[in-house]
Amino acid sequence: MTGATLEMTRYELPNDNLITNENLSEAFTENLKVLGITDIHESRQCGSSDIGNVSHKTPTIHPFIGITNCPLTSHTVEMADATTTKLGHERLLIGALALAYTGYDVLTNKVEL
Repeated sequence: MTGATLEMTRYELPNDNLITNENLSEAFTENLKVLGITDIHESRQCGSSDIGNVSHKTPTIHPFIGITNCPLTSHTVEMADATTTKLGHERLLIGALALAYTGYDVLTNKVEL
């Protein structure tokens, strides 16, 4: 009624949904088990990330590694504090090794993309 108008422009592209490559996910899970992580379950994380955009171009996984014995929420002080603990460091190394082993599995054709 005032005659006002609104023009909206996106200054960035939205995030696409994540397409998880199931073969990579299974290989990563098996590598975690080899490294001693056996309590594996689906992530309860939500939100958006540009990894979804990546997953539309190349096979992708977006694993989460527990760094405490209790649930944490990303982007919190508690999460930041947990990253500096002994368990946090151990899990970081295990996660990195599992990713490296999964990359090796791809390079040696043990995983079909």
